[in-house]
Amino acid sequence: MGPRTGVRRQLARVGDRTTRARKTDRIGEAVIVRLDHVGVATGDPQGAGDLLAALGLTVGDRGNAETYGVSCDFWQAEKGGCAIELVAPLNDEAAISRRLAEHGPGLYHIAFEVDDVVAELERLRGLGLVPVDREPQPGARHGMWVAFVYAKRPAGLLIELVEYRRTDPPAAGNTDAHPGTAVGAP
Repeated sequence: MGPRTGVRRQLARVGDRTTRARKTDRIGEAVIVRLDHVGVATGDPQGAGDLLAALGLTVGDRGNAETYGVSCDFWQAEKGGCAIELVAPLNDEAAISRRLAEHGPGLYHIAFEVDDVVAELERLRGLGLVPVDREPQPGARHGMWVAFVYAKRPAGLLIELVEYRRTDPPAAGNTDAHPGTAVGAP
């Protein structure tokens, strides 16, 4: 059975089912809401921040994602839009430390806000993307829950799925949590 056969079966199973609680695509699955930020790995957040400031950006949010051992500064243009996240290791054991040692600073990931991080993680896993996280983890912004997936082919791209919530961590079947807005998020 090829990948197209699986999609046809999924389409037949789902039919015209939709939900009002979530934004949906043609087959009733979770969808990407918007580009949230672009992550840039750096061992020198002050120097990288100086560059972004020279480009006219300002830091909006700062925080640590303790699960990953990183500090994160979110920079934006005055008119908003997609942020640039400077990601720096908090310690030598942080996963990004190895990445910086092997590849140096630069583009690290692209982050998409999703309406349901658990559902989107499962959907992308079903499409063959490799999950880095088994379940969502707390992000660096208030109410931010994230999960990473890796698209080795065709792009060699690390993708971060981001969901903003005001309540408990996202969980399969948790329909009581409502999307929230993080400080500085448009």
